[in-house]
Amino acid sequence: MVELQVEKKELQWLLRVARDVRQEVLLIAKDNALRFSHTDPSNVYYVRASVEAEIYEEGKFVVDTYRLYDVVCKMKGPVIDIELGDVLKFIDSGENGRVVYKAEVIDPSWAKPTKSPKLDLPVTFTIRVEDLRDAVNKAAALSDEAVFEAEDSDIKVISEGNGVSMIYTLDVDYVGEEFKARYNAEILSMLVKLLRGDIVTVSIGTNLPVRLESEHGDYVAMLAPRLEGEV
Repeated sequence: MVELQVEKKELQWLLRVARDVRQEVLLIAKDNALRFSHTDPSNVYYVRASVEAEIYEEGKFVVDTYRLYDVVCKMKGPVIDIELGDVLKFIDSGENGRVVYKAEVIDPSWAKPTKSPKLDLPVTFTIRVEDLRDAVNKAAALSDEAVFEAEDSDIKVISEGNGVSMIYTLDVDYVGEEFKARYNAEILSMLVKLLRGDIVTVSIGTNLPVRLESEHGDYVAMLAPRLEGEV
């Protein structure tokens, strides 16, 4: 048995993050939070997201994020009650009455939560989410690769494709060591798109993985660097 209550807007965001990385995900209700984590099969990126929830009975369950996201968007009430028994129930108590949605229980035995990789992250800076998103999206529009380079006190995002190049100097006050790291622009764009809030902390590891963390700590993403010559 699992029983909890969560704000609709929070569940919407959690499912939107989850559905961009996997159709079926394991949700864990524990310690006043509903959360999920995922490492892609190639170990290229990792995502963890959580929202506050009122947990009455702790537990875990698997959801089809494609279907459930559309259902949640149609709900009218500000909060949603979730109950897991013989079936999985989502209860919407809106102004027009009480609506109960039922879904078949998906076997969770295959699903295991993934742990955040332990990394040495000596380079850290903060930046506005909209600025990082703009830089990464512009890089992804030109090429499948985004290069982050720190030189002097500047951090630049560099991209080149189809005879056009771009150097985007980020609006950050950076004091630290120089580095140059290459990332898959499409995946990085997806991970940055899922951020919420105004500020993101960006950390670059010793072997140049990048870590993104939202200002409230409810979203963490990591992406491995590309190696020279990697396609």
